[in-house]
Amino acid sequence: MIVAGRVPLKPLALNMDAQIVGTAYLLDRCEMGVINIGGAGKVWVDGEALAMAPRDGRCIGMGAEDIAFESDDPDMPAKCDINCAQLVTGPALHSRCLCLLPVRSAR
Repeated sequence: MIVAGRVPLKPLALNMDAQIVGTAYLLDRCEMGVINIGGAGKVWVDGEALAMAPRDGRCIGMGAEDIAFESDDPDMPAKCDINCAQLVTGPALHSRCLCLLPVRSAR
């Protein structure tokens, strides 16, 4: 299980040591959940910008190699909580899923 946080004042890549994660890249065999608890921002997945409003969540599926975070306004930065839990949930079931979980649809 990997739990991390990012507060990107400028574009900030998520780099992981292959020896630590045991694969060539972090999401080789697992998925990642991201929740933005700060200002508006973006998650970049393999060159594609995915907007995240405050309190939105995203699921990034297995197979994504390059992941970075960016704030729309550095004075009100995005604050991204990251959870990658292969050891808890088992291997990923879906590849290349980029689901948005907007807070406005929460009950």
